[in-house]
Amino acid sequence: MDTWLAWKMLLVLIINHVKKQHSGIDGVNYGSLIKEDIVLTAASKMPRYSPSQLEVIINWQKTFETICDSRTISFFFYSPNFDENKIKPSDWVLLKLDKPFELYDRVGIIPLADKSYQWDPEDCFIYRWMPVKTKYKVESGYIIEEGFLHREYRVSLTPGSSGLYDKEMGKLPDSLDCIIEFCYGTIDEEKIFTNISFVGSPIVCKLVDQDQYLQVGLTTFVGQWIAYPNEDHFDFEDITEYNEASFVDLTEDFDEYIVPTVLTD
Repeated sequence: MDTWLAWKMLLVLIINHVKKQHSGIDGVNYGSLIKEDIVLTAASKMPRYSPSQLEVIINWQKTFETICDSRTISFFFYSPNFDENKIKPSDWVLLKLDKPFELYDRVGIIPLADKSYQWDPEDCFIYRWMPVKTKYKVESGYIIEEGFLHREYRVSLTPGSSGLYDKEMGKLPDSLDCIIEFCYGTIDEEKIFTNISFVGSPIVCKLVDQDQYLQVGLTTFVGQWIAYPNEDHFDFEDITEYNEASFVDLTEDFDEYIVPTVLTD
């Protein structure tokens, strides 16, 4: 069952507006809007860019023209002790936007958990955008509409077994996104390499005994498969390099750094 985060567009996409890839989008990271003008994301790719190269988009759609809410970035604020020569999955960065997003029914802020909250580490989710395209007939011909759905996937943050549940991994190979960096390519004539990135996606978990979800961390997870063409379908071989460290609990950093510095008026 979808959580409220699946339909309320809180997952933002950080793009390189200098380049173009999927329908004019060259994704860098996912991220979460934690304040009207602050985005939280993974730090791993950010040193490659200057703020002027990137922008943050929400609610992207395209018919005759592309429509989206977008904001440019003023500056980056990296997590303490960040070293671009020794990047860790737990490294994060805050993006200060030039102008706040306007909040409405489908655009909102993800609240952050702190150490005082009790949340269920086995009832958590990560998110990604999935491109969709619709073609329908009108009197003058056909109109093609493009956009993105938010898809959520259950994960565990239990120490020793953090990661996507097996059932969730099984959903991924048939739904490539091609939004963030390299999506697929031919290894040889009979094998196709595919990947799906969740880098920068927030991890949200359900509070114990409450019907509420809060962000407790982020992920740098990337799933990878080899697809073998087989008549009218593909057979997939999972070659993902699983790393429990790519699912990061950041509640201590929320308490110590992020809430006191950017979320306290």
